[in-house]
Amino acid sequence: MLKNKKSEYEREIFLHWPATWKSGASLRGFTLIEVLVSLSIIVVLSSLLVVNYKTGSRQSNLSSFHSSLFQDLEATKWKAINSQQYGGELPVYWGVYLEKGLSSYKIFADLNGNFIIDDGEDDISLGAKNFDFLSSSIINDINLGDRVSILFSTEDGFPIFYDIDGDIISGDDLIIEIRDGDFNFGKLIFLNSFALVDFADCFCSVGYENQCSWCE
Repeated sequence: MLKNKKSEYEREIFLHWPATWKSGASLRGFTLIEVLVSLSIIVVLSSLLVVNYKTGSRQSNLSSFHSSLFQDLEATKWKAINSQQYGGELPVYWGVYLEKGLSSYKIFADLNGNFIIDDGEDDISLGAKNFDFLSSSIINDINLGDRVSILFSTEDGFPIFYDIDGDIISGDDLIIEIRDGDFNFGKLIFLNSFALVDFADCFCSVGYENQCSWCE
């Protein structure tokens, strides 16, 4: 009787035993080669994820810097059109100061009409703004000079473009190129003498309409 119960118990175990064990297949762990291959795949996939994350983050930073500058150009134009005062005084111009190679720009009130920032004309408590993006995105190129003041007249809202180093007032349209140094793409801002602001992307791809300035 005891023998029969034991046989039935062994039969139940056998029925629920993994198929590979029933067939007598050998059991073994991973070989060193399999472990190394698996680790290599994990490393490659992790690297791709990191690269994609960094690229996406840089693209986001570039877009944010571009959008901020574009919006602040529009805002400065409307300060001039609306004759917004600065510390109780109407400026001759509301201006934006740009410098090639920087991740920053300034909005200022040109009180004396000399086209540059003087002491007391960039007080943020009175309506000025100091924007510093603290990222790898920079103002890569300005077609009218390395240091330029964009000045919107409080009389009519129309801009003039002043090349500080050349001491020149330009009648040409302004093109600002923003770039992240590690990637071959950038963003452009266009501003003409009628205060119309536009934007576009630039690439180094053959046949693309807006070529970046660093394209070979």
